[in-house]
Amino acid sequence: MQKFETITLPDDPTILAPDRAEVRMLSVLAGGSFTYFRCPPDRRRGPSSTGLSRRSGTS
Repeated sequence: MQKFETITLPDDPTILAPDRAEVRMLSVLAGGSFTYFRCPPDRRRGPSSTGLSRRSGTS
């Protein structure tokens, strides 16, 4: 079993998503990853994204 490391949330995004959401990678393990998203509002239309949770694979 892999151990989790405690990290500080990075100041800069790892990547910017197409909808301008800031993506920060927190942990990458063999079975998946943990990420932090910040979705800045669109000044003309309000929020640019809706948060969701997704699970893949089999249980």
